[in-house]
Formats: sequence, structure tokens, C-alpha cells
Amino acid sequence: AQKPVGATLAVAHDRATLAVAQDRAGSIENEFFRVKVNPNDGTLTITDKTTGRVLRGCNRFVDGGDRGDEYNYCQPEHDRLVDRPATPPAVRLISADKVGATLEVALDYRVPVSLASVDRSRRSEETIPLPIVTRVTLTPGVRRVDFETTVETRAHDHRLRVHFPTGLAVDTACADGHFDVVERPLDLPAETEGWAERPVPTHPQRAFVDVSDGEQGVMLANRGLPEYEVLRGEDGAEIALTLLRCIGWLSRDDMYCRQSHAGPAEAAPEAQCPGRHTFRYSLIPHTGDYRQAHVLAYGFQTDLRALFTDAHPGPPALSKVEGLPATLSFVTVEPSTLEVSAVKDPEEGGGLIVRCWNVGDEPVEGTIRLWRPFWRALRVNLAEEGASELARDTDAVTLPVRGREIVTVRFDYELRGYYAQTSHH
Repeated sequence: AQKPVGATLAVAHDRATLAVAQDRAGSIENEFFRVKVNPNDGTLTITDKTTGRVLRGCNRFVDGGDRGDEYNYCQPEHDRLVDRPATPPAVRLISADKVGATLEVALDYRVPVSLASVDRSRRSEETIPLPIVTRVTLTPGVRRVDFETTVETRAHDHRLRVHFPTGLAVDTACADGHFDVVERPLDLPAETEGWAERPVPTHPQRAFVDVSDGEQGVMLANRGLPEYEVLRGEDGAEIALTLLRCIGWLSRDDMYCRQSHAGPAEAAPEAQCPGRHTFRYSLIPHTGDYRQAHVLAYGFQTDLRALFTDAHPGPPALSKVEGLPATLSFVTVEPSTLEVSAVKDPEEGGGLIVRCWNVGDEPVEGTIRLWRPFWRALRVNLAEEGASELARDTDAVTLPVRGREIVTVRFDYELRGYYAQTSHH
């Protein structure tokens, strides 16, 4: 079951009482994963302790040239990729206690300062530093490997991506879209004669991209990083997540990948994205396909909010017993293929709106349960109109949901206002 809105009581302890032995070999682990840093290039070896799978070369940064504009990426004809740091990484343990463990890996990349000033088909021979600092975190009870990477860039005309090998031989990959999970082939179309633009291997995504052979898979979740590519590597498919595209023009007409301009030929110096940037993404090895892991990816989209309070009586209305229970789920949704996309106030009147959609292809019987009884539940459309009654005087509603279907339910706690005017008997 999904519990997208709720509360749990946590009791604070002195940090010293929670400390555990530190691993000085550049590794951390929880009950699910062991993460070890390669002392030569800073990539990670991630071992799934449940299945025994080992993923090597994870979190590898690759910086390449970009002669494109704000509309299209365009690789220089004679590109020079930088895929390892200039010096061995600096590794340190940031924390290790019962709350979690975090390793920091600092990398010193040196990348070309820009494209060659005259010939944009190649990168400059002059290089400048591109410092990259990643903090990788394992949290007890969470089957994810979370990353926070900070980059300080002064280089121009380049694209920075982070790579994760999957070790899986596949021909397609799935990515989260707008109320959909889209499966796309890895290979580009062969017949492109007469096309105004060449097809590209990069694709849009929302919360995640997933590579699976049906028995096992690797999901890469992200926050606000909308572009990915899945490449064919020597040892199987490899996910590349775009972190930065640094270019200096709104539109150019000298790119081999597109005919003529796509917009005004105006310089856009701020599109070189100078300065410090922080990116968040998460690796989720799993069994089966994306349906076994999407809940973890969507959970990665929102931080846990912790509020400190002294002991005090809770509102009796929130519980059948006196006071506030230690754990309370305001909204619970079943089965797990139903993904919650909104919990909000109605646009008109009081009550509560809960919107969810079926991530899978198959129809399911969905259940939405609130923390307290409601007077009436209405199924409405996305505009919160066209109400049809689902249930009364209970705390849960059950309804059929087709594959990929979006459902919106409006809950009212008492007869008044809007509901009194639209009541159906």
C-alpha cells in the first residue's frame, strides 16, 4: 500500500549513542546494499546484498562537447570525451549512524575550456578544472542508493552526464511520462532520408528511467533532470543521465544535425550555465520490471519533513483512542500500481481531492482509505466536475481503474455548500 500523506513519531537520541564503527576502506552499507569507491577513478561498485548482483563503474561522469543551441544538442564532429578525473579521488566518510551512512567522493576533472574558436567541430586544447563532489547515502529500511552531486563549472560548449552500467542485454527502456510509462527502443530509426532533423537517442523523462530484462532491472530516479539516454555498452545497457548542457546560442544554423535555424539567431551567454549546480538522483536495482520499483522512485521526489516538538496531547479527533497515535496515514492507496499524483483542497468548497493513476497496463480494483470517516465520496473528472457518488458514511472507497487510467475522487466530510447543490440521490 502507498501512504503518501502521513506522520510518524520519532524519538530523538544523543548522536553518540547511535554511532557505529566507521569503515575506513571507502565503503558503506545497509541491509540492502554495499557501496565501495574505486580508489583510482572514483566510480562505485554497488552490491545488492539480497540478490548478490554487482554493478561496477557506477556514477561515472562523462563530459563531452556540444556545438548545439537551446533547441538541439549537437556533438562536435571531432569530439573529445573526458570520462575520468585527472587525479585520484578524495574520499571521506561524512556520517555513519542508525539514521544512515554517507560517503563523499571529490573528483578533479579537467575539461576543454570551450569549442575551438574558429572550428566548432572540435574542442579547445586548453583545459580548466571541473570539480565534482558526490555524496552517496544509504538509509536503513530504504532500498535505494541516493546521490547528491555538486558541480562547479566555468567551461563553455559542453555536456556533462553521469553513467550507470546495468549489465542487462535489452532492446528497449521505460521512462516515466505524464500519467504514463513509455517504452522506447534503444536503436534509432535506420531510414531517415529527407528528415529535417536527425533522430536523437536522448529522450524526456519525469521521475525515472528503467532498464529491465523482465527478471531483473535497474532504475535511475531523479529530481528535475528531464533527459536520459540508454546506450549499448560492452557489458549491456548503460544509463546516461544529463546533468548539464552548456551552450551559448538560442539558435544556430551551422549544425549538421538540423537544417537551418529553429529560432532567432541570438547569443545566450547565460545558457552556458556558469557557477555551482547541485543534482539529486537515486539508483534502484530491483527484480522484475519497473512496476516493482516505481514506488521508490516516486518516493524520492519529496523530502521527508521532520518537525521537532515537545511531548503534548494530540487532537482526539485524529484517533479512536485519546491523543495522537505514533503512526498515522492520512491517505492510504492500494494496490501499489496506483500512484498518487495529488492530495489537495478542492477548487470549490471544502473537503479533500485525491487523484491517482494506474501505472500498469492491467485493470485493478483500487482502494483509497482516509484517516477518518467521510460523509460522501464522489468520482469527478480532472476539472473536478461531473460528480458520481461512490460511497457514504465510511472511511474507504473502492473503484475499478483501467490500465494507465487517471481517477479523481472528491471526499466531503459534511453536507454543505457545493455538495448540497450537486447532491445526487
